[in-house]
Amino acid sequence: MMDKLFVFDVDQVLLNMYQPLVAAYEKYIGRETSHQETLDNIRRFEEDPRPYMDFAMQFQHSPAFGSLGPMPGAVQLVADLAAAGFELAIVTAASSDPEIFEKRRQNLLNVFGDVFMHHHHTSLSSKEGSLKTLCAGYRQSFFIDDKPSHVNEAIGAAGTAIWLENPFFDFSRDTLSPRAVVAASLDDVRKICGI
Repeated sequence: MMDKLFVFDVDQVLLNMYQPLVAAYEKYIGRETSHQETLDNIRRFEEDPRPYMDFAMQFQHSPAFGSLGPMPGAVQLVADLAAAGFELAIVTAASSDPEIFEKRRQNLLNVFGDVFMHHHHTSLSSKEGSLKTLCAGYRQSFFIDDKPSHVNEAIGAAGTAIWLENPFFDFSRDTLSPRAVVAASLDDVRKICGI
């Protein structure tokens, strides 16, 4: 049996997508948006992503998607987990289109180095299957995501499912499984993992 695995979601966990996404959306619709409108769009996307798919694919093919910067504390957390003996992996809802996959892989490589053993892109499908496959055979496994629905999918697939609190998903906070562990920031993850 292998020892420890930590699986990351990418957007708003490892890479900061918010500002580039909002800027691209405003360009796409030809006007500025308010913070409340952005929150409403996120909620509507979660309810039914179909009206937003053209924009989502344009954004994922854009240069901005391949050059996202790290979330605060992400670079140090990844380094600390690797130093503590964790194998690291990625499960993201981004498209599995080869161009997008390579753009995301290269972005992570540029920011974090060659530390992620596996990259799974689910193209908005459930993350549960990828997590079950990745976490099988590990004595300890952890998964972190900023979206409560993805954290709920990880219950039973990963040993510990962590919700990284994100105000953009406060509207679905009450759907979070009581079995999930909540982290207010990436700094909390060290305590959760015992490092």
